[in-house]
Amino acid sequence: MAEKPEQKIVEPDPQGKTFTQEDLDRVAGKVRAEEKAKLGDVEKDRAELARLKSEQQAREEAEKSEHQKALDAAKKETEKTLRAEFDAREKRIKLEGMIEREFLMRGVDPDAKLFLLQDGKYKVESEDKVKEMVETLLADKKYLAEGATPLPIAVGGTPSTSRAAGIVQVPIARMEELSAQGKWIGSKERDMVQSGQAELV
Repeated sequence: MAEKPEQKIVEPDPQGKTFTQEDLDRVAGKVRAEEKAKLGDVEKDRAELARLKSEQQAREEAEKSEHQKALDAAKKETEKTLRAEFDAREKRIKLEGMIEREFLMRGVDPDAKLFLLQDGKYKVESEDKVKEMVETLLADKKYLAEGATPLPIAVGGTPSTSRAAGIVQVPIARMEELSAQGKWIGSKERDMVQSGQAELV
C-alpha cells in the first residue's frame, strides 16, 4: 500500500494562518491560470489586430483597383475620342484633296471646295460622292466655272507640255497619288500649284 505523501507544514504568516503545500499549489495554479488567461487575451488581441489590418489592406486594394479602373476607363475614352477626331480629320483632309483635284482638273478655283466641305446641300460625306457633288455644284453655280480652262491632257492620257516657261510641272498622277493617301493638302506640290510656281500636267 502506497504511503500517503507527507504534507509539508508551512510556518504560519504573521496573522497566525497556516498554509499547507496544497494551499500553495492551489494559489500557484490560480496564478498560472490567470497568466494563461492574460496571454490568451494578448493572442486574441494580436489575432484581432491582424484581422483588422488584413481588412484594411483589402479595402485599400479594392479602392486602388476601383481608382485604377476609373483611370483606365478615362484613358480608354480619351483614346477613343482622339482616334475619332484623328479619323475625322484624316477623312476631311483626304476628301479636301480629292475635291481640290476635281476643281483643278476643270480649271476652277480650288477654293470652291469650301462649298463641299461645309454643312449644307453640297457637303460631301464620302469619297465616291466627290465627282458627283462637284458636277452638281458647278451646274448650280455656273459662275464658278466662268473663264475656267480645263487642264489640257492629250489623247491617251499623256501630259501636255508646260504652258509657261520656268513653271514647275507637277504630274496629275502625283496629285492623284497624294490625294488618295490624304497627303495632297499640305504638300509642297500643292503649295507650289496654289502659288503659281507650278502647274498640273
